Amino acid sequence: MKKKKASGIDGISIEIIKELHDMNPDILHYTYNKCLELGIFPETWKKGKLIIFNKPGKDPSLPNAYRPTSLLSVLGKILDKLLVFRITHLLHKNNKLHKQQHGFRNGRSCKTANFRLWQAINIALQERVPATILSLDDEEVWNFDKQRGVPQGSCRGPLFWNLVMDTALDLPLPQGSRIQTYADDIIVVIRGKDKEEIERKGNAILEKLLAWGAEYKLPFNIQKTFQMPITFGGRLNLRNPPIISINNHTIQVVNNIKYLGVTWDCCLTFTKHFKALRDKTDSLTYKLSTVANEFYSKRSGLFRKIYYGAIEPYLLFGVGSWSNRLKLKKIRDSLNSLQRRPLIKITKAYRTISTEALQVIAGIVPIDIKAK
Repeated sequence: MKKKKASGIDGISIEIIKELHDMNPDILHYTYNKCLELGIFPETWKKGKLIIFNKPGKDPSLPNAYRPTSLLSVLGKILDKLLVFRITHLLHKNNKLHKQQHGFRNGRSCKTANFRLWQAINIALQERVPATILSLDDEEVWNFDKQRGVPQGSCRGPLFWNLVMDTALDLPLPQGSRIQTYADDIIVVIRGKDKEEIERKGNAILEKLLAWGAEYKLPFNIQKTFQMPITFGGRLNLRNPPIISINNHTIQVVNNIKYLGVTWDCCLTFTKHFKALRDKTDSLTYKLSTVANEFYSKRSGLFRKIYYGAIEPYLLFGVGSWSNRLKLKKIRDSLNSLQRRPLIKITKAYRTISTEALQVIAGIVPIDIKAK
């Protein structure tokens, strides 16, 4: 467990536990083995201190504008982790972890989720058939009543959530549909021979998901449910999109959706994503260079290290979703332009210099080549 984490109401920190383990490891070994042997989770370790955070930009007068988290006992968290390790090992051994769940899984991440989404879309592009994306968000993912669930901040919460969500991933869907999740974010890609077939499939899928949600008391948030038709290739358009409904409410049609840090657009140009990335990269470059100049001004070449360690990985985030579009010059140019401000900082060149010249002078590989 990481150091400097807040302790529970008992005041026992992870540093104290580690010191105790170094002095006499048998105490903890015996205690936890006995808990596992007897099937006991001490009641005092279940108690936590509830902390409420106001969500940024939310009206503080609204109940859902707050995010609760629990400061739990470190001793309980350790037992929690032991249970999670054992259950996860059992599930992995018996192939019970769903391959379409990308959240809270070793070897899975936002990157793998975006890459799988691109693969699902690419199937439709290869088959030259229309496709649309449904993005669904659960309304009260962690808002369980006291009779079920676990406190947010627990180690086993993500595992138990995945076990619930895996049942949704196992729902029988119409052929040509693909569902994947990252924690509570559900994405469905639907392809069909025409708009009408996509409508039939989409409404059938939502009926199944709504029935699943009702069974597990997890209503979907209509305000956060969107449809984005793939207009690339001209097989669908935003003026006459497929009509898909949830609880008799037609799902809002949008021209872009943000999925796990990557902004997807209906034309698959990722223009909006790169624009937002440029603004954030420029801001990040300015802030890092200010700190570097203030405290490490005598260390030449420091910003080059900052570029490789912080900025370049940031630029390449989500590469699995947009790298296949780099054959388009417009996308390559958009991506390479993101390097300008960091490279000007490294080379100390004039702002009128071209991006290509900056890459040569700095000796840094163009970001579009790095992304391939």
